[in-house]
Formats: sequence, C-alpha cells, structure tokens
Amino acid sequence: MEQRSDNPPRGGRDERARVGWNLRRLRVTRGLTQERLAQEAGVDRTYVSGLERGRENPTVDLLDRLALVLGAPLGAFFVEPPDRAAPPPVLRAGRKRRRPPDDGLAEPAGRPFLVEGRRGVVAWGALAG
Repeated sequence: MEQRSDNPPRGGRDERARVGWNLRRLRVTRGLTQERLAQEAGVDRTYVSGLERGRENPTVDLLDRLALVLGAPLGAFFVEPPDRAAPPPVLRAGRKRRRPPDDGLAEPAGRPFLVEGRRGVVAWGALAG
C-alpha cells in the first residue's frame, strides 16, 4: 500500500523534532539562552542545540532535568505543535525576552538555584536578594 505524502510516517525522527520544537519554545518563552539552559541542566550547549534541531535522542532522565529547569511538566515536550507554526524566535545571548503577563507562569523572585544530588537535580527555586 502506498503512503500518502500529506500523512508522513511516524517514528523516532518525528518525535525528536517535536521534542526539539517544544524545548526551544519553552526555553525562549522563559527567556533562557541555550548556554544558560545547558548550564542549569548539566549538559553542553551544543547538545541543547542538537536537541532543539531534533538531531539528538535524549534520555527520559535528561528530559526530566530539562523540564525541571524550565518549570514545565515532562509531557510539555510531546505536545503537537500547531499546524504551520513558525519555530520560536532566536534568543541571542545577553537578551532576555519578556514573558507575556497572561501566560499563567509565576515569575521567580531572586537568583535562581539548582541543588544536585547523587540522583540528579533534587531541588530548584530562587534565592532572595
């Protein structure tokens, strides 16, 4: 049976592309550069770039760490992008995008921090001051 061109096959690459699209969307929405996200998640910036381009195949543990840093549920990486949705804009280092006030996300006060234990990130939040 012949496959229709408007219904591409599902598989690993499609899922990695979806995860990458959502990772970039979440990162840009929160005003984080790839460098900052990588630093807080304990990975290299080039790996974050590869994830966003759908070229890397992350573990569930890494996705969980990224979700924790981004303040998002793990399932947020698997949300189907809207049809013909443009990719999130590029966020250059040193520039921080402002979050729309009605996005439902709490703005952390103070300096962000992560606590890593033997099993990975165990806590995160913001310090006053």
